Amino acid sequence: MASFRNRQWGFRTLTKAPRAKVGNQRARRRMRVEGLEDRRMMAVVVNEIHYNSADNTSLEEFVELHNTAATPVDLSGWRFSDGVEYTFAPGQTIPAGGYVVIAEDPAGLYKAFGVTAIGQFSGGLNNDGERIALSDAQGDLVDEVEYGATFPWPIAADGGGGSMELINPLLDNNLGSNWRPSYLVPLFGETNEQEPASAGALNDLVHRWSFSGNLDDSVGNADGALVDPQGLASFGSGVLDVSANSGQGSNQFPFNSGAYVDLPNGIVSDLGNDATFEWWGTITRNRTWAEIFSFGTSDAGEDRSPSASNQDYITLIPQSGNGTLRVTHRFGASGSESSADWSEAPELNVEHHFAVTWNSETELQTLYVNGQPIASSPTLIDLADINDNNNWLGRSQWNDPLFDGYHN
Repeated sequence: MASFRNRQWGFRTLTKAPRAKVGNQRARRRMRVEGLEDRRMMAVVVNEIHYNSADNTSLEEFVELHNTAATPVDLSGWRFSDGVEYTFAPGQTIPAGGYVVIAEDPAGLYKAFGVTAIGQFSGGLNNDGERIALSDAQGDLVDEVEYGATFPWPIAADGGGGSMELINPLLDNNLGSNWRPSYLVPLFGETNEQEPASAGALNDLVHRWSFSGNLDDSVGNADGALVDPQGLASFGSGVLDVSANSGQGSNQFPFNSGAYVDLPNGIVSDLGNDATFEWWGTITRNRTWAEIFSFGTSDAGEDRSPSASNQDYITLIPQSGNGTLRVTHRFGASGSESSADWSEAPELNVEHHFAVTWNSETELQTLYVNGQPIASSPTLIDLADINDNNNWLGRSQWNDPLFDGYHN
């Protein structure tokens, strides 16, 4: 999976994050025939979990529910039975597009984050992961999440101080790759809440490609195109397999050998000043300078890639010339480049989650590996100034090898 999102930054006191209000859509979570009330029940999903705070003496555990429907849902008699124990009181509801939070210690949660929980659960969330189950008043299962503390679940949520939240409430929340860490502090949705005057939280996704048989952007309608003249690539269940690439160079015009993904022009420069780029996938062979993604342009312009000495671009490289995972960007006018490296190349044939954050306040780009911050370096350019007419997954602005592996 690949995704972009706008990112704003702030401090612990700015914890309330506005969420996208989803209308009458609902997740297709079970294959069965239901009446109207059943559909309303299924619209309520476990949306955020905080199971292991940075300070174990502070009782900050919580579970957040989100109602994706356009109508309120009566929670009277609903209960959490696995993971934690809690029964909703008569008359408790969750508004259309709204959120409710239950907590280990509501007073402690309010003191730490300024958020009101509607009730206190008994028991505690397991730091190693466990099943959380929500049932309605008749005992029918409404939603369940069996979360984990290891990859592909967000590792940063395991004692790093933040929670983990569902990327999109319409996704299967039982898959770890559909969750993301909050990075700074837990995020809370509040109905009709106004955005803070100053930046303080992670905003919603702008683009998302899941590789589920196509390259549709499920969030921003910026659909990609598979360039594969020889038919080397294939789609699996949420996977694009380009492992049959065999060292072909990126500088082909016309392009006639190998496979890569071409994303629409302008999607990076449109992000503004702050953003996060995320990629889930597997590397099957590390070819030096082959790139997971490259956003920008080359010296020869659109659809060409002989070099990019005098151009702006951002790229993620599994194996640089030093043998390390690297995120780098170039300020073409100066010829300067800024890089942040991991100490090693990623392990082959293992799924990884890489994220790159772009922060205009600190003027830093930061590389995350499987939820952990690895390295940072100064930003030399503004995203809005990039001439991004070559936005590629698996192809370089230089004549480097094509990427071998899986986009998950």
